Amino acid sequence: MARGMLCLAVAALLALAATITQAGEIAAADRTALVYSLSSGEQWQWNSARAPTRYTPCSTFKLPNALIGLETGAISLSRNGAGYDIVRDPLQPWWPDSWPRSQDLSSALKQSTVWYFQALARKVGMSSYASWLRRFNYGNQNTGGGVDQFWLGSSLRISAIEQIRFLAALERGELGVKAEHARAITDSLVIEQGQDWRWWGKTGGCLAHDGRWIGWLVGAVRKPGSHYVYAVNVSDESWDVVRGARMDIARQALRDAGAL
Repeated sequence: MARGMLCLAVAALLALAATITQAGEIAAADRTALVYSLSSGEQWQWNSARAPTRYTPCSTFKLPNALIGLETGAISLSRNGAGYDIVRDPLQPWWPDSWPRSQDLSSALKQSTVWYFQALARKVGMSSYASWLRRFNYGNQNTGGGVDQFWLGSSLRISAIEQIRFLAALERGELGVKAEHARAITDSLVIEQGQDWRWWGKTGGCLAHDGRWIGWLVGAVRKPGSHYVYAVNVSDESWDVVRGARMDIARQALRDAGAL
């Protein structure tokens, strides 16, 4: 993204800083928020020093994972259900109650069901991932951590800036995937919407390489005459702090940019 597009609004950053302080005990260096206007080319950044740093994508990888599954034919829009197999995927004490049951693509996206996407990954296969991640220019494109693990605190890493680039290509229809596939995925991830606007987002959270929790929220907002993509990540020793802060920071950043 061209440096000339960068727009730092001082008043907006002050408001965002106040919200971040309220979001939890997260050090200033451990959080970043980016909002990019696809309509005007303006970009708002909070803590731009962290924005280029790559972290494990955790469940934000479900966006390209679902696209790759649909594009390769591993699943389809009409055939994407999967039954839960307790032998293959033993029940874990930290799982939400919604996970150990049959899922389809929409429910697995909404509930961020890890076992569903790991099973999908095994269908897709490593060679397909290598090819599609190059095509998407997604992060470091490193799948060395294993076909059903590489995005979960393992080899694949992506920065907030790279998330923005991927999201911009997704929203503009420039990823080379079918429009109905992209729409089905984003339709499953609506956070809030009104008569003429929509905010969707995908969360992510897992243990990162430094032993702390990394939390993500990435997505887009579209309303009449305006179209935005955004990416937030935060790090902390406490999962509860990370889980709550990512949404609070994203909401305030989007408000400051005029997206909400």
